[in-house]
Amino acid sequence: MPSPRVLIVDDSQELRSALSDTLRASGFEASTASDGAEALRTIEDGARPDVILLDLLMPGMDGAQFLEQLRASPKNRDIAIVVVTGVASAHVRKLLQADAFLFKPFTPDELTSVVRRVHERSRPPR
Repeated sequence: MPSPRVLIVDDSQELRSALSDTLRASGFEASTASDGAEALRTIEDGARPDVILLDLLMPGMDGAQFLEQLRASPKNRDIAIVVVTGVASAHVRKLLQADAFLFKPFTPDELTSVVRRVHERSRPPR
């Protein structure tokens, strides 16, 4: 079975690198994008991930705008989304309808556990 593909969308180069390194060390394929627009281009160019780690607060196209555009395309509605944020709010959860939320700060084990869980839930039954 191929490794789950994860796209990390965050404006912080340091965080993208750290998340990517952690995921790769745990057996995932990881790619990155610095904002929502770059992430959409990556997906449209054929690099469709299984899971997206999505920051909410980014310049340009933020996480909420990205998620709205991604979900507007029927072929992308089934990509699992994990919102990575420091904003722990029931209002945010309700508005975004993500598959999971990962609240900063978090440990490497929490990261890999959440990504594995949403990937398993999003896979079609065999």
